[in-house]
Amino acid sequence: KYDFIIDNVNIELSAFFYEPIEFSLGDATNGYEIVLKNKETQLSRSLELDKFFNEAIINLVQLLIWFSAVQLAEDNTKKCIIVLDDFITSLDTANRAYVMRYILTFTRFGSRTFCWSIRKDIRYY
Repeated sequence: KYDFIIDNVNIELSAFFYEPIEFSLGDATNGYEIVLKNKETQLSRSLELDKFFNEAIINLVQLLIWFSAVQLAEDNTKKCIIVLDDFITSLDTANRAYVMRYILTFTRFGSRTFCWSIRKDIRYY
């Protein structure tokens, strides 16, 4: 199941968000640590990610990991709700729009999804 999450995150990063970032996991001996690699600069890190990658990229990868894990456990016979907290404000405007389009396009949350930003306005995408 880790392979599904890794593959899905990498596909979404490149095809939907146009980010030159590659996501992988370390092995069990390293506690499955997250490894991020910038494909343009070849910079690859698993520790202190916040010193080498911006907050928007880290949050985007975390969100895609979460959505991929949810897809594995999703029960289409039950109703669902998603609440997006203020993490969305750490994304740049382009990625914020991509995230909302991604949620509306590739998840069953569809029209029930909205984003509440820290500036107290609601944005629908």
